[in-house]
Order: sequence, then C-alpha cells, then structure tokens
Amino acid sequence: MFTAKRFSLIPLFLAACLCSPSFVQADEVPLKALQDKTKVDTPLGTWELTAMAPRKEFPFFTDKQALSDVGAGRYDLPVRGVGTLQVTDDLLSIRICGFHNNADEDKWIPMVTFTAKDAQKFTVTGQITNVFFDGDKTEKDAIQWAVLKMKDGPKFKVIATATMNHGDNVDFAKIDKLASVDLAAGESIAIVLWRPSYWHSVGGEFHKLTISKAPEKAADAPADKK
Repeated sequence: MFTAKRFSLIPLFLAACLCSPSFVQADEVPLKALQDKTKVDTPLGTWELTAMAPRKEFPFFTDKQALSDVGAGRYDLPVRGVGTLQVTDDLLSIRICGFHNNADEDKWIPMVTFTAKDAQKFTVTGQITNVFFDGDKTEKDAIQWAVLKMKDGPKFKVIATATMNHGDNVDFAKIDKLASVDLAAGESIAIVLWRPSYWHSVGGEFHKLTISKAPEKAADAPADKK
C-alpha cells in the first residue's frame, strides 16, 4: 500500500529523471548563465565561449585562450579592439575585424563550443541574422561562418561552412550536414563567424542556437523483438 509519504516522493523522482541526460533531448545555449561566465555545464554537455588561433590557418587551430571579461555579458578577444562576443538575454552576437597584416591582431578568432558528455549524434539548429559588413556593401563573400567538429590535439573537421554577404541570414535547420553530427564523449561542436579577408569589420547575431539529440534513423533504431 502506498502511503502519503511515498506519494510525495513521486514528483521528486520524476523531476530527477526528466533532468537527467538520458531524458533531456535538447540544450539551447544558456544565454543568462553565459553573461556571467564563459563556461557553463548543461544536461547534455558544456557550452564555452573561447578564442582560438591562428585564424589565418583555419581550420587548423593550435592555440586556445580565454576571452577577456569586460562586463555586462561582453567578452573581448585577447588583443582588445579586434573582436567582441556579446551575450544578452535574447541572443549572442559576434563582431570581428578583418586581417590587418599584424601578427597579434590577426591571430585570434572567437568561438562558441559545445562539448558532449556522452557519445551521441546531435543536431545543430539556430539562426545567424543581422549579418553585417562595414565596408563596401556590394563586396561578395565578405563574411564566412563554419561549424566544426573538434577534439583534443586539437584536431578540427569542417562539418559545414559558407561565405555570406552583407544582409544575409543563415538557418542551420536547413543545412543537411548539421542534421546529424556524430560526437564521441569529450568531442566538441565549434561555431565561428569571421571575415576571411582584409580590413573592415563583420558580425552577426546568433538566435536560439541549440544542440539536440538527433532522431534515430530506421537503420539505427533497435529491431522489434518477436
């Protein structure tokens, strides 16, 4: 027979189950928490805002360094004035200068990463909007974005990338290569936006950036028992 005490424990048990990684299906970038610190643990993994280098050798980055916390959700690249990552309650934005033929200024690139707790296939969704280039607005391929797979070494593999023009938008949900990204435990998804050429600045806003468990395909699903 169930007692009142046993009944009172049921909601707590259900809450614990629903918050465990096996029940959680999606992690949206934790904007509120990232306004105070650059690294936040979530049920499916860890989100981090960081800087990687050398930018000119994309995607073969070898160095990693923490961003400078300016306050109010703003983080600067190690060389101040070259690039900024701003976090608000609603979005995450990136601004970065083009190359200046200066080894220090050209070195770093801001990066948003998600590191998986467990081996899993993930789907990347979200949008990049309000993409801007402060030079000649008619210049083609002024901006570039990329989603990478990263592991210790560091080793990077480009999953998807494309160039953009001033005023373009990107919807990750419409990019087939981001529908199922196979990560081993400890591997990361890295997202970057930068200017692949010289001079001027570029930037954009990331909305509802989310990493979710990819749906199982028929071939991956367990067979029915007879």
